[in-house]
Amino acid sequence: MNNKLDNEYILQFIKSRRFTNEVIKNTEGSVREYLFFDNFKNIKFPYINSKEEQAKIGGLFRQLDETIALHQDAIQRQQYLKKALLQKLFPVNGERIPTVRFTTFKEEWEQRKLGDVVKINGRIGFRGYTQQDIISKEAGGILTFSPTNIINNQLSTDVKNTYITVDKYEESLEIQIDNGDILFVKTGSTLGKSALVSNIKEKATINPQVVVLRTPDVLQKIVSVILTSSQSQKQISEVKIGGAVPTLTETEIKKIIINLPQNEVEQEKIGRFFQSIDNTIALHQDAIHKLQLLKQSLLQKMFV
Repeated sequence: MNNKLDNEYILQFIKSRRFTNEVIKNTEGSVREYLFFDNFKNIKFPYINSKEEQAKIGGLFRQLDETIALHQDAIQRQQYLKKALLQKLFPVNGERIPTVRFTTFKEEWEQRKLGDVVKINGRIGFRGYTQQDIISKEAGGILTFSPTNIINNQLSTDVKNTYITVDKYEESLEIQIDNGDILFVKTGSTLGKSALVSNIKEKATINPQVVVLRTPDVLQKIVSVILTSSQSQKQISEVKIGGAVPTLTETEIKKIIINLPQNEVEQEKIGRFFQSIDNTIALHQDAIHKLQLLKQSLLQKMFV
């Protein structure tokens, strides 16, 4: 039997939704489910008589997996690059001048409290929403960003999104999202994640785990970069309130110390430089998402 089956073809079948459904149908037990060997033998397998055809199908999916892996490796390299450059292009250990700098800039940087350069707004008190306020996008719901939407410091809608009623959205003008806003996670296991909003083309707001940071246009890019630095993340880790659900108060967010160039041109150059890295990461993420959707579609069609 093994001589008539291609291993890659079998592997891809195991990854398919059909295999999952077959496993579910053949499990036993109530509190804890089991898949006994005799039941495993009952799983229906889409056997193709031609091993050559099996190999072609398996090879197609292997190629998709390898392409996805290449994009994942590219993202990892860009993340390493960004981390290294954050250490070089920003002052560390109390210094006022970075190790590496764009030419022509000589002035010392200044230390500021985050609260001095941003305004913070969140969904608190009456602005909170209940299950009754959540509706579908098709019913006219307004996109509500959560920590899940922030991936590698980029805002993504390629996740399971939440939508709320227009009435609830219009209750809170100060947390209606616009390009240039910085979304910052203040509660939960991913506390400290952030993303600069750009190219948003629909109405949107935030959920209670996220706050909106607003700053003058010239500072938007560089502040969003600074929040991802190890220095900022270290401060966040030190002042967060622990427990089952870690959180950061607005007061503590305002106290975060950041280093800023005094020259606005230098601020803009650094912000644009790191934004180009983030954009490259986002392109690879988009490619991965599309390849995964393609693979899922093909799995459903080939293993029906």
